[in-house]
Amino acid sequence: ANTAVKRTWVACRAPVHRVVARTMATEAEEAAATFGDDEIMLNLALPHGSLVKAACKRVTVPGRGGVYGIQRNSPPMLSELKPGVVLVDYGRDEPERFIVAGGFAFTHEDGIVEVSVPE
Repeated sequence: ANTAVKRTWVACRAPVHRVVARTMATEAEEAAATFGDDEIMLNLALPHGSLVKAACKRVTVPGRGGVYGIQRNSPPMLSELKPGVVLVDYGRDEPERFIVAGGFAFTHEDGIVEVSVPE
């Protein structure tokens, strides 16, 4: 009985993985087409949905090792966030501020930044 369950899981897992990978690749390509050479695409997400999904010039996050800024051509990185303020600079007037209770920041090499926070 155990062998049958394992086979079924492996057989189902492969097609789902391909669909997810294809969907993520398509979303990344669509996002890349919507922001300029000196901008990054920010996705600030909560558990129930996306709070901000827009192009911006710079994002400053409260990393566990200290506050740091992310902009175009920043190296890929994964960072745990401590409670603090996320600043989103759109290149206009004052940056937008979001108070976060922690979370994670993912910086991708293609200019996409994902910040995932619990609340």
